[in-house]
Amino acid sequence: MTHATKAAFESLEGRKLFAAAGDLDAAFGTGGRATINFPVVTQPANSDFADRGVELFSLDSRNGLTVVAGDHRTGSLEAGPTFDDRELALARLDASGQLDPTFDGDGVLYSPVLRSVVDIYVQSDNGILVLGSTVAAPEGSFLARFTPAGTLDTAFGGGDGIVAFDFTATNVDQTPEGKIVVSGSAFSQAQSQDVLVAARLLSEGALDASFDDDGVAETPFAFGSGAFLAIQPNNGKVLLATSVVRQPTPVEIDGSLIRLNLNGNPDSTFSGNGQAFVNSEQIDDVAGIDVGTTGDIFVALGDTRPTKTVLTKVSSGGSQGLLFEALDANALINDIQAAFDTSGKVLLFGRVEATPGASDFKDAVIRYNGDGTLDRTFGTSGKGYIFNEGETGESANAFLGDLQADMRIVSARGDLAASGSYSVTITRRLSTGDVPPVSPPTSPPPTSPPTSPPPVSPPPVSPPTSPPPTSPPPVSPPPPVGATQGTLSGTLTTKLPAGLIGQQKLVGGKVIVAVTNPTTSLVKGKTTFSLSVSADATLDSGDAAVVSRQQNLKLKPGQTRNVKLPVKLLPIGTAGTYQLLARITAPDQTTTDVAGGTTFSVAEPVVDLSSAIDRGITGTVAVGAKAAVKMSVQNLGNVPAKGPLTAAIFASTDNTSSSDDVLLVSKSGNVAIKPGKSKSFGLSFRVPANLPAGTYYLTAKADTLSAFAEPDEANNIVVSSGTFTVG
Repeated sequence: MTHATKAAFESLEGRKLFAAAGDLDAAFGTGGRATINFPVVTQPANSDFADRGVELFSLDSRNGLTVVAGDHRTGSLEAGPTFDDRELALARLDASGQLDPTFDGDGVLYSPVLRSVVDIYVQSDNGILVLGSTVAAPEGSFLARFTPAGTLDTAFGGGDGIVAFDFTATNVDQTPEGKIVVSGSAFSQAQSQDVLVAARLLSEGALDASFDDDGVAETPFAFGSGAFLAIQPNNGKVLLATSVVRQPTPVEIDGSLIRLNLNGNPDSTFSGNGQAFVNSEQIDDVAGIDVGTTGDIFVALGDTRPTKTVLTKVSSGGSQGLLFEALDANALINDIQAAFDTSGKVLLFGRVEATPGASDFKDAVIRYNGDGTLDRTFGTSGKGYIFNEGETGESANAFLGDLQADMRIVSARGDLAASGSYSVTITRRLSTGDVPPVSPPTSPPPTSPPTSPPPVSPPPVSPPTSPPPTSPPPVSPPPPVGATQGTLSGTLTTKLPAGLIGQQKLVGGKVIVAVTNPTTSLVKGKTTFSLSVSADATLDSGDAAVVSRQQNLKLKPGQTRNVKLPVKLLPIGTAGTYQLLARITAPDQTTTDVAGGTTFSVAEPVVDLSSAIDRGITGTVAVGAKAAVKMSVQNLGNVPAKGPLTAAIFASTDNTSSSDDVLLVSKSGNVAIKPGKSKSFGLSFRVPANLPAGTYYLTAKADTLSAFAEPDEANNIVVSSGTFTVG
């Protein structure tokens, strides 16, 4: 970077003639930065509802497309605000730093498939593996796969796009041959401690039986803090890392590295038993691992106080080698990337003190040479690290990094504003110097750069590459209902099923509004889309509000763009015939109401259980003898029967059910019986002593505790056609 210089005839005014290593990449976003504006969801009928935004948890930019993942958090504004409702949020930027419209229509998506995310991996076809938990099982771990277009890949897993694990999973990676590896921890009954665990899956999501026989390897090595994962690129062996206490008094924490063979067993060629330790100081808190092109393992150390050492190297045989040059200030590291070219350089992402010793940490990117020295050509300070310019302090919840195939450096920062809302900013830097700058602007640049990156406006679905055609613009949609025509027009392109049941969850979880600019002028600015459900074709105050979303739009004359409104449930309380209505409020505050065009009917949700005896008792049985009955319970309703169910078998002296019948056996448990489906119960018992000798019918009863409200309780009881004898 050149400094202010005067020539004989021209002042360069401090302009940069050539870019330097670590400089912001002007070809990305705006001046090297892009802010992702995730959609803001509102509930007009619920004044207590609030959208806190997206909390960043993971980044992947290996294929040139930048994918970030986090938790979309919503909840209550009441005293002591809570934002416990979470769902998966994904966004993808194209190579230029714009939201990618080929990903779910506008580059972003919310999905209730996962409640919270811990890691992602973008595959070579741009499919996205997402590791996290679900609403139904917040303590469990699940791996979902999304297609490059942003839909759940039902070819993955058991047909629903999801694979479940019985251990706490933290990281996901992929072997050179395309197998998927997930790392984590689990409690070992045999060892009476938490241990490191790795699972390996085939590409379609099935557990790989060639890996420790069942696809899951429970290692003999203790889990402490973190379960980091890397794959050796030359042979596909699995590397795991954690931090363990090796000496309680005085406390000594070392990094523990584990290497597994392709069959899932510990690799005895790695430090003798498959485990190697990192011991560079009293506290060696592992913050991440990566593998270089030579097979060496780079270990990032999280809290560098007091030695300021942030990086060490372990050989492919498991011996600790080079301890990298210490920084001039304390640092807190949370991500690492080893260059996959021949340079041998290593990047660390974290926080470094702006003033050594002052604990005023700021986000920074650190680069080392392969010989262990700080790369002082990186940035202009000569220190080997670059602060994230334009930021006022350390990141609120995450500062992550990745390397693209051309070695450009991508980082993602998660912020928490004073208002309590999260945001995500992406930065891309050049890896090498002497790169000619992009074409100079036609007017002088501003004298002071902006203090924060301007937001990314989602690009149009089909950006024009040539002057607009001379043919007339597309025909505008039919006149709206319930309001005068505003600046923008639109249509509801999502067709609902002809019949819905109560507040049935919508397949796909979204409604699409195609919004058009029918004017001859550019329309640009914040546009609000509100969706309601109505019993007629007119939008009024009595209609139930579904969702409202505000989005920055930029529409050229005649241009149409699809806007997704996330919808989980339609707030319909009673049966009837309804239709969807949308209101579009343009930047100039004019409104347009849009009808869905077709109606749909809603039926009351009903659970109706019916019992049957599939196998009874025949002949004569003695008191105390073993007997078994098989009964089934069918759901004749239109919604799943979910909850506790008790099934019971009685002995009756006649073919009717009464309070005099003798209980033979009962069984309780939680069920989830879909409409039209049945659940069988095998009920074994001994003939009770209080059953006198005689002839009996069997009576089967479902839901004896009345846990389900049903329109017909009579069919919960069935009496056998035949009899049995006690004698």
